[in-house]
Amino acid sequence: MATSAKRNQQRRHLVNQIETALKFASGPTVDRQELEKLVEIFSWGQLPMEFANFTDRELASGINRLRGRGTRVSPGDLAAARKSRQPGASLKRILKGPPVVGKAELANALWPYLDRRVERAINRRALHRVPMAALVLRAVELATEWPRGSFAFKLASSKSLQERSN
Repeated sequence: MATSAKRNQQRRHLVNQIETALKFASGPTVDRQELEKLVEIFSWGQLPMEFANFTDRELASGINRLRGRGTRVSPGDLAAARKSRQPGASLKRILKGPPVVGKAELANALWPYLDRRVERAINRRALHRVPMAALVLRAVELATEWPRGSFAFKLASSKSLQERSN
């Protein structure tokens, strides 16, 4: 979801699903703004997660390690995919192999690179500069905004219910 419009559309869709689920469960009508606090969309931008967080050399190493004797991929192949009009689709084609490399497998193979990058960023007090770490930091912020266990939503006012039905 590279564009802001697509992220907003997806966010509205998810909030609508939560609202519908509450209605289906015969729950009270919750203030929409309260529900919207539950949903935040994070995007890597135009690039897939792998390109946003790893170098072409790291990706090639991870893919080749998983493939063993299969088709080799070079950092140059990944650089070309990264610069293509559709980097995500280009990466998927590369991962198809043979043999196929799954994204979960690749994530596990790339973990040592990310771990080292995060350690260096912690030492430099620059954790926010590692995209994956920035996502995790935001998730922690959101989690700490909500109390553990149970919490309460503000119910929708009768005025806002009338406005929605019009």
